[in-house]
Amino acid sequence: MHQYPSVYRCAIQSPLNRLFDYLPPPASAEVLSRARPGMRLWVPFGRRRIVAIVLEITQSSEIAPNKMRSAERFIDEHPLLDSHYFQFFQWVADYYHHPVGDTVFGFLPSLLRKGRSTDKTIAPSERAWQLSRHGQGLISESNELVLKRAPKQAQLLKMLFEQGPLSQGHLTTAGISASIIRALSDKGLIEPISTPADSAPDATNVVKHPALQANTEQAAAIDAVADKLGSYHCFLLHGITGSGKTEVYLQLIERCLRADQQALILVPEIGLTPQMLERFQRRFGADILALHSGMTDVQRLNAWLTARDGGARIVIGTRSALLAPLPALGLIIVDEEHDSSFKQQDGLRYSARDLAIKRAQLSDIPVLLGSATPSLESLANAGQGKSTLLTLTERAGNARPPLIRLTDCNEPFAVDGLAFTVIEAARRHLQDGAQVLIFINRRGFAPSLLCPQCGWIAKCSACDVRMTAHLIGNQLICHHCERRETWSKKCPSCHHQPLQTLGSGTQKLEQTLEQHFPDVPVIRVDRDSTQRKGSLHSKLAMAQTGEPCILLGTQMLAKGHHFPRLSMVAILDADTALYSSDYRGPERMAQTITQVAGRAGRGERAGEVFVQSQLPNHPLMVQITQESYADFAGQLLQERAALALPPFSKSAALFGEHRTLNELLDCMRMLRQAVERSIGQRGLGDLLTVGPVPAPLPRKSNRFRAQMILYSQQSSTLHRYLASLRAVIDNTPPPRGMRLAIDVDPIDTN
Repeated sequence: MHQYPSVYRCAIQSPLNRLFDYLPPPASAEVLSRARPGMRLWVPFGRRRIVAIVLEITQSSEIAPNKMRSAERFIDEHPLLDSHYFQFFQWVADYYHHPVGDTVFGFLPSLLRKGRSTDKTIAPSERAWQLSRHGQGLISESNELVLKRAPKQAQLLKMLFEQGPLSQGHLTTAGISASIIRALSDKGLIEPISTPADSAPDATNVVKHPALQANTEQAAAIDAVADKLGSYHCFLLHGITGSGKTEVYLQLIERCLRADQQALILVPEIGLTPQMLERFQRRFGADILALHSGMTDVQRLNAWLTARDGGARIVIGTRSALLAPLPALGLIIVDEEHDSSFKQQDGLRYSARDLAIKRAQLSDIPVLLGSATPSLESLANAGQGKSTLLTLTERAGNARPPLIRLTDCNEPFAVDGLAFTVIEAARRHLQDGAQVLIFINRRGFAPSLLCPQCGWIAKCSACDVRMTAHLIGNQLICHHCERRETWSKKCPSCHHQPLQTLGSGTQKLEQTLEQHFPDVPVIRVDRDSTQRKGSLHSKLAMAQTGEPCILLGTQMLAKGHHFPRLSMVAILDADTALYSSDYRGPERMAQTITQVAGRAGRGERAGEVFVQSQLPNHPLMVQITQESYADFAGQLLQERAALALPPFSKSAALFGEHRTLNELLDCMRMLRQAVERSIGQRGLGDLLTVGPVPAPLPRKSNRFRAQMILYSQQSSTLHRYLASLRAVIDNTPPPRGMRLAIDVDPIDTN
């Protein structure tokens, strides 16, 4: 060990699992005296010049003086983050066995990772818009709009009327384009104002509209969490769909604001962020900030710095918002905590839900996990006393739980996957002035294109899957690698024509529904129809008018949305999870059916739900549709416990990709053998190792994939194995082009 006057131990964005030591940069004594952990530096790295973050300042290093390099210069005058954040980063890196430098940089906005200065990013003021006097005259007190031929302009006027002045950033997040703003400005209906970006929050005016009257269960949940404000405690709020979970969130956030604290709310999808943001804007007068991956780099950096400097009292975002720097954080809420979107599936494969619990622990504040269909992990934690279970068993207002019916999709007169019973029921509900939702988790026109003469099937040349037929552009698209080909009318094998499609996707169902219901708008919501910025918000706004319509969509419609006039739901191909090789299949099927069914009957009208199945008499299908989710989840927990599967054991996986399958499997076998030799038989304990074997999808994007799954009753045993595995990978790098990734608590092994 060599001694120095000062050594900066730095993290860099690198797959190397270590920190790097540098001497201080050439600078004045005054500048060096201000050096603190959390400040960024430009440092030499090989032949490159990169950004590093100081994690520790010490006086010793294993690097000899003739090999020690000096940093070039500071980027920041003050630490980017407080030191307690780096304690959290180190815990994350250790738990997920991920390089600490890549972990630290992974939670920073991209512009900060590239060396952008923080003192030149936020403008002294941000443009906002409000109704002009002429614009206010267009809206009566009953909120009736006169711009009926320009729905987007009418939407903006209504937002400004209900919520008051809104910033340009908020309008962009809500899907309002610059052209819409310019059009209304040119008409003299709205006018710009300037609002200080760093204005101090007004603790006495945090609420615009008073809270709703909480029922007994809501009040009990609010009081239970509020009693723990200022100390760590984990709560699981299990409320049936439509039971008013969001109102519980709102009233708890109000208590945070009145205590001059900040609140962080995580939602699973970008599509839910504007909707939640709009509801919060109506309720609160405090500054509210959105953070999600749909923002531009500059917007994201501005929002991140605003949160860090205390300019936002409420932050709403997707999983990437988890580590927004909030100096006065008082409460974390994870909405739809069961959702798989909270799990990062590449790079640092973290669970935002689990890290929210850890952050709450380190910050000594409560965390509230909410869902109508809680994950088995969260239910097991509540059963073991690691969290407190709160329940909401009644729908808000006069709404009643929907009636669920199992329907055989093979019944006579079925059309393109729609049972005749479903079509007639939809007609009845629409004639009564209600809305209908058709759910199918399959976008495109048809999942298969085949030749009826020779049996040829259109398959992706880069993946071991069939290509999906899409109408737009007459294309075949692989939904795994996005490879695209022209949809030919003639069989490339035997030249027979025409080819046939098999199965139905959202595009084919859209055509079928338009034929059966020519006078009713069909609003298709899937990844293809919502690619343009603001299109999702626009489609949902059409449904929010309450006019009779058919909503047709995928998972984007499955959760979080509130349509008071929607009285019927049909769930197509609900039983696909029955054929899954993943033991989580029944859990996910029950969550999807319960969540989608919960969109029906949330207003005064009773809801009716049709669950179409190829196997309507299957015991699991009958149980899911006839029992409550809590009862079904309870049975699944008993089965998992008997089989020692998560959440009653810990699991991890080693995933690999390479250009040849045999070389990948050989490398993974050698890694397994090296680890087992390293820790010995006693160190393995009760560890169960499955594989390495080819993945269920063996080839994707012309790369072969394999996996090795690990299970252990003891967390310490599993992490001892993973630490040794990480060390072996670092010391003996895999062949060039091979990618290996450790996934702790994996949620998808398909």
